Amino acid sequence: MALQKSGSAGSKSQNKSNGKNGKPKGKGAMIGWMVSGAILLAVLVTGGIVVVRRMSVDIGDPTVATSAPGALEVIQLDLDAAKVMEVPSGKGADALYIEAIKAALDGKDVYEFIAKERDCTNRLEEPRFQKVTAYLIQAADVGMGSSVELVFKDLPIKGNRDLAVQAFLKSLGHLLTNTAEEVALSTKDPASKGTLSYKYSRAAMIYASRLWKHGVYAAYRYAGLSVAGDALAQFQRFETNSDKLVQLRELDQARITAGKKWIMKAACAQRWDGKAEPGDLKNLALHDQDRSWRLQGIMWFGIVQWTNAGPEKRVEIQKLLQKLSTDQDKYIAEQARLALETQRGDVQELGNQIGI
Repeated sequence: MALQKSGSAGSKSQNKSNGKNGKPKGKGAMIGWMVSGAILLAVLVTGGIVVVRRMSVDIGDPTVATSAPGALEVIQLDLDAAKVMEVPSGKGADALYIEAIKAALDGKDVYEFIAKERDCTNRLEEPRFQKVTAYLIQAADVGMGSSVELVFKDLPIKGNRDLAVQAFLKSLGHLLTNTAEEVALSTKDPASKGTLSYKYSRAAMIYASRLWKHGVYAAYRYAGLSVAGDALAQFQRFETNSDKLVQLRELDQARITAGKKWIMKAACAQRWDGKAEPGDLKNLALHDQDRSWRLQGIMWFGIVQWTNAGPEKRVEIQKLLQKLSTDQDKYIAEQARLALETQRGDVQELGNQIGI
């Protein structure tokens, strides 16, 4: 009984201090509401900070590679084969280049042809190579319209295939210049070496010039620079006219100067490790005066969104790509869509391109 009375008294005392229905009142209630309010305020403020951070996330600042004066200007080079040889007028060359590419691929991937051309020791005896060179020589003997934009649909290109396409187009040209070298080496009469190898070197130079002038993508244009170097080297080797030799050397020097600028610029986007700076790619994509470099920035966003961007930055990159996917330029819009479609697993393709 004593225990019951004691419990009853304690219960009454507790109810009395808490008020009706056990709810706190007075100074205790005030302290309770203040603590609850402080906790709520902390939650709201913390949430506000998180929101502010998300709103302030940006793709990133560019490096000096794309922010230095002149970095986004067009790299000037008049790589016109007509300066050093006769180039036909008219049209139809682009269709022949498409046939040459189909013959080179032969239903296989670009890597097979690149390796086959590189390792071959007798290109004149290889049937597939003979077919490819025949198309390339035919293309050099017909014209190409000034408004033609070279885009080879048999060579699909986006960030993870950019380097592969570039290497393949270089290999096509190198097939010509390497064949020219083989012809020269196999010709016993020194006076005939340049003459017999000329058609291959000429076809290579015209091909290179057209890639540079008409290529839509940076991969095409750099392949043109590279092939032109080999072709001009062949011409200089056998040229006997002193005035013509001066012209060849001047054109080659201009190519070298432009090539150095191109390589430095390419280093900020074409990265084997996929670690290009997002800020540089944004600068290229939005502000470069050369469309091929705008495309370069866009296509490499497809890689960098997975290799050099956290979740929040990836969202910002994808927002930019969404915006560019509606660009009036069909190539800009297409590359933006392809970059958006690029998945994390596609990055592995870069590993196949090391050393090609």
